[in-house]
Amino acid sequence: MPIPQYGSCLAPEISPIHRKSLRGKWRATLDDITTAQDFIAKVASVSSTTGQPYRIRFPDGHEVLSGDYLRTVLQQLEQPSTP
Repeated sequence: MPIPQYGSCLAPEISPIHRKSLRGKWRATLDDITTAQDFIAKVASVSSTTGQPYRIRFPDGHEVLSGDYLRTVLQQLEQPSTP
């Protein structure tokens, strides 16, 4: 799954610097995060430095906002599986 990168469109792989930044942001807000929705809203959607939304760029070149993408994936994961 593509991961947010600081200050630009997201790429399929995250650099060690961006990984460290997101982990630090997550740790700083850990007390406020109790659900996956909280994580998406408070860590994985918007840069806390610039206020700009993170975007995911897919291999075919199309882009989506990371929050929208992650919420969609979460909804799919939460759907009951059908036999």
